[in-house]
Amino acid sequence: HKGDVHLKEAIALQLFGGWRRTDDTGAFHRGSIHMLWVGDPGTGKTGLMEAAEELAPRSAMTDGTGSSEAGLTASMTKDDFGDGDEWTIAAGTIVRASGGLAVVDEIDKGDVSDLDALHTALESQQVLVSKAGRHARLDANTSLLAAGNPTGGHFDPTAPFVEQIELKSPLLSRFDLIFTVREKVDEELVADVSRHMVDSRSAAGKKALGLELTAAEQATVDGGHDPATIRRWIAYAREHCQPIPTEAAKDRMVEFYTDLKITLPERYSGAEGDDYDGPPLPVTARKQMALFRLAEASARIRLSEEITVADVERVIPKIERSLADIGIAPDAAALGETSADLDLSEIGV
Repeated sequence: HKGDVHLKEAIALQLFGGWRRTDDTGAFHRGSIHMLWVGDPGTGKTGLMEAAEELAPRSAMTDGTGSSEAGLTASMTKDDFGDGDEWTIAAGTIVRASGGLAVVDEIDKGDVSDLDALHTALESQQVLVSKAGRHARLDANTSLLAAGNPTGGHFDPTAPFVEQIELKSPLLSRFDLIFTVREKVDEELVADVSRHMVDSRSAAGKKALGLELTAAEQATVDGGHDPATIRRWIAYAREHCQPIPTEAAKDRMVEFYTDLKITLPERYSGAEGDDYDGPPLPVTARKQMALFRLAEASARIRLSEEITVADVERVIPKIERSLADIGIAPDAAALGETSADLDLSEIGV
């Protein structure tokens, strides 16, 4: 998959995740990182999601086309066996992927009312099932990677982001990162991606026929790393690494969030000359916690027990890019991919 470096880095952070805990006051702090992609058809979202599902030590994948509320969370049905008074719980995608990654493609194709059931599951990491006086509480320590298309099929560059997605704001606020994935319009980039696709399919064909591949052709079909090794790396980090931030790292997180809230009117990319009416989606303290979780994930990738300022600086561009994609202008210095210059028109700023 050529390009989209920020999406690949975000997937890595999501797979390692933060770590959840409950403090002495009973306050719950989730560790799972949730991410939403909204993009034009044919931009490669599904391929990346399938790769993420393959790399996750534990995962479940579905699509919104046929997923009901029960299919996403859980349901309780009466058992036909015995005296008919037994009940069976059918775990949905979020519960089946507990401890790992749930992937929901085409989330926009599902019934919006069914998605309301995800609110509690995403934040509290539990699914509550109640029927005929029976109650069950299921663990859903799950990260959600969801993707869908804008309401018009393709993005309208003249319309605000929130007008092109049917998901409700409370559900959107549960996502730590929201990215738009748009068609590439730069001629050089389009040609580069096209060449990569043609070379990859050609090399795969030669390999299937047992023909000898050149070094360049072999590189297009090799994953670069053994998926089994990556799964073991992720599983080890999630089991053994509970990183704590240094004082300097905590100061940097506070500084970033304070600056974001105080300068928000200047960062909002509304129409020039309009009165400021707030960002298209509210930026709350959940964004501070999202930054913390992402920094924890960065430290876990290094198998470190300490979150450093470098970890915080590594994930701030992901937060900035996500804000830019929903229409909140970021600082120019914080934007960009790590391997290529960023075209601001690509993200609607």
